[in-house]
Amino acid sequence: MPQSQPLSRLRLIGRISVAFLLDLVQVGRLDREFLDGVLLLSIVQANIAPLTRDADLQLAYADYDAPPPDELRRRVSVSAIAQSLRLPYETARRHIARMAAAGACEVTPQGVYVPAATLHSPRHREAVIGTYQLLRDFYFRLRALGGLADLPSPDPARALDPASSAPVRAVVRISSDYVLRMVDLLAIHVGDLVRGLILLAVLRANTEGFPDETRGGEEGGPASFVPDEMRRPVRVAELSARLGVPEETVRRHAARLVQDRLCVRGPEGLVLPAHVLARPQFVQLMADNHANVTRMFTALARLGVVAEWERQRAAGGG
Repeated sequence: MPQSQPLSRLRLIGRISVAFLLDLVQVGRLDREFLDGVLLLSIVQANIAPLTRDADLQLAYADYDAPPPDELRRRVSVSAIAQSLRLPYETARRHIARMAAAGACEVTPQGVYVPAATLHSPRHREAVIGTYQLLRDFYFRLRALGGLADLPSPDPARALDPASSAPVRAVVRISSDYVLRMVDLLAIHVGDLVRGLILLAVLRANTEGFPDETRGGEEGGPASFVPDEMRRPVRVAELSARLGVPEETVRRHAARLVQDRLCVRGPEGLVLPAHVLARPQFVQLMADNHANVTRMFTALARLGVVAEWERQRAAGGG
């Protein structure tokens, strides 16, 4: 996919997107393990796939107080979920069985689904509203940086009524598609979903103190990236706390990242170095991320969500 942004801006958008993606999963996992949160997200999206392809149903179930009923939720096999996330079947089966025992989902002869009642609780409402706010903040941050091309006007056949309450469920469905696309790219480029998420957490910890002006040059080699000595190393214990993943699991995957030469380990912790980020597959990952971010906000613009955010801001609503 051709680059649509200068490399320095693409690099900055990627850095901001990593924080956004990790925050989205963090908010949505509701104190579960990180992998459980991604599995549940994948199950929910598979359950409502028929709804997302129907404009009338998408609008009918846009508001938080209108969750799609269970009869509209398509059951999905554990095998299909494992394949979609590029996880070993036994890993997916074990995690899903544990979540089903805790009441987070239901396993039936027809497949797995997350019931509407589970998606309509005070804790879930808090997570959905948190996701909505993260996405709104992400939009205005990217817009200020010039990271979004001109977005389309609302589609008259699909746009929401601005006078209605916030269409948080529709927004979460669209942002969830973005998360799953990026999770798939991570699994492809890193070879393991959990390892890929840990790699992103390393990158975030290394760079989260950088101001937006620190973004490197326009050339493609390692010298145009932010120097390694500016990156803050991160220890396994900190990654474990950030991700809610057992420390031993993080240690095992971190060792593999070092072995595969995706990270370097120093006395102060792990660093994702410039020479790795400069590899063609990671530059392509940045370009793919920008394409997926644009796709997400294009869908939100057609639904009228972006126009409503702009109206609220112009009216002094933040």
